[in-house]
Amino acid sequence: MSNSILFLVLLLVVTNSSAEVIITPTEVYSQVLLIEQETELVKRHFHVTESAEPVKEITVDLKPRHVWQKGYMLQMKIVTFRCKYNLGALTPVILEPMKVLSPNYTWAQTQRTLSEIRIIRKLLGINSVIGAVPQIENKRPVDVYNKLNQIEAEWDVLANATIDSSLTFAQLMRLNEDLNVIFLKLNLFDTAVPPAKKIDTTSVDSLEKTFAALEQIQRLQKMARIELVDLSDFRTTENVKPANVFNMVCFLIAEIQPIKAELGITTFTPAAAEYKNKNPADVQQLLGYIEKKLALIQHL
Repeated sequence: MSNSILFLVLLLVVTNSSAEVIITPTEVYSQVLLIEQETELVKRHFHVTESAEPVKEITVDLKPRHVWQKGYMLQMKIVTFRCKYNLGALTPVILEPMKVLSPNYTWAQTQRTLSEIRIIRKLLGINSVIGAVPQIENKRPVDVYNKLNQIEAEWDVLANATIDSSLTFAQLMRLNEDLNVIFLKLNLFDTAVPPAKKIDTTSVDSLEKTFAALEQIQRLQKMARIELVDLSDFRTTENVKPANVFNMVCFLIAEIQPIKAELGITTFTPAAAEYKNKNPADVQQLLGYIEKKLALIQHL
């Protein structure tokens, strides 16, 4: 009897010690508030008194994969800042494809972002100490996204960075590489032909084209029994800027990851290469090509 009890106790200890801690969006949000405070210290150091324009609050039910992608975009802006001040560029962390991404990964990403900003503070001699942040209950992934989105805008101000067609094109090439891996996995031959360039293409046209590509991706998500996410909050025809297109292109990368995971693909989306002198017509053409490639996938 005593041996049986001892076995049960040991089993409970092993089970509890190996169980993954589940981090909630509320906990992630608290860490993002720390990132906001750290960002404010950097702004004060450079006597930046202006604030970024308020960004549109998103209300749709985003998933942690979208939050993670926004964190990736924030890290890209921090890299731009490092380059501006000759602090050395680093490549943002890339994640293995997963069908369902937990908030644990978005929390881990906040820790990397905090570490990166603190390294910058050390290099710049910013020794101020930030205070504790409150834990605000009942936060959702979209709340974390909205706060990260505003912080990203503040780093745009710090780095004097603007999104252009070349940066968006680079992200589209990452998505195209993901599709190449999927085609290889499915033994598909790429017969898609890039559409002709439309020289008079605008950001409005390109943004609409991202939703055409999203429609194809969501068609594949249905096949893979992946829960669809309504991204209609990002669809607009008013005051559309290249940043709107860039954001949606990054979301397309996030949306293709569960499909890769469903297919058993563990290949990372490659880091972005550098492209120069790209314009909206180049972005529109590549989006059209990607849409056609996606349409060729009829079975997973």
